[in-house]
Amino acid sequence: VLVLVDQDVAAAAVVVMRWRTGSRRPSAEEKAGRLMRGGERLGAMTMTRFYALHILFLPAATLVFLVGHFVMIRKQGISKPL
Repeated sequence: VLVLVDQDVAAAAVVVMRWRTGSRRPSAEEKAGRLMRGGERLGAMTMTRFYALHILFLPAATLVFLVGHFVMIRKQGISKPL
């Protein structure tokens, strides 16, 4: 899979990866950042992971919301027009 990366995308990834909550103790945030980066530095693995996150997470989230919507329609029925 070819992922085209431009300067803006790379800069946005740098901003996201360097964002801190203000605490300096080792935390899950640093571990999550390292996992998302694919190592200590930004690179091709970082872009691949962000691309995969969008490809996998967004359709899954859409499916969850659609199923929830259909379940609510079955339970409550379709309302009459105003």
